[in-house]
Amino acid sequence: MRIKIALSIAAATLLAVTACGNSGGPSNASSSTTASPSPTPLSIRGWISVPISTQSAIKVSEGTATIGAKPCDPKDGYDDISDGAQVTITDESGKVIALTELRNVGLWADKPDTLIVLSDCRFDFFVDVPATADFYGIEIAHRGVVRYSKADLADVVRLKLT
Repeated sequence: MRIKIALSIAAATLLAVTACGNSGGPSNASSSTTASPSPTPLSIRGWISVPISTQSAIKVSEGTATIGAKPCDPKDGYDDISDGAQVTITDESGKVIALTELRNVGLWADKPDTLIVLSDCRFDFFVDVPATADFYGIEIAHRGVVRYSKADLADVVRLKLT
C-alpha cells in the first residue's frame, strides 16, 4: 500500500511540474516564436567634393598629383571636411541610425584633363543601414542634414561644396 501511495504522489508531482512550465527542454506547444528575418540593409554610398587649397605646394608622387603632404588639402573654410570626419545617417524621425567616416581619396574633377587648380578634393563614405524608412538624412561634419528618399539612395550620393 505504501508503494502505491508513493508512486501515486510521484506521478502527481511529475504531472504538476510538467503542466506548470517547461524546464528549458523542447516543447510541443503550438505557439510560434520564430523571429522574422531582418530586412536586407540599405547600402548608402556617396562622396563630397570641396575646392582644393591653391596655396599648397603641388607634389607628384608615383605619377599621381597630390597637394601638400596629404592626398588632398581643402581650401580654407573647409577644414571640417577631412579624412575621418563624421558622417551621420538618420531615419525620417531624425533618429541617428548609423555613423561612418569620410575617406580622403585625393584630387577629383568633373571632366578629364582638368587643370589641378580647377580640381576638387574628394572624400568618400559608405555605410549599411536598416532599410526600414522611406526617407533618410545625411549630415557630413556640421554642414547640415540633406534628406533623401530610399529610392534616391539606390544611386551614389554626390555632394559638392563650392
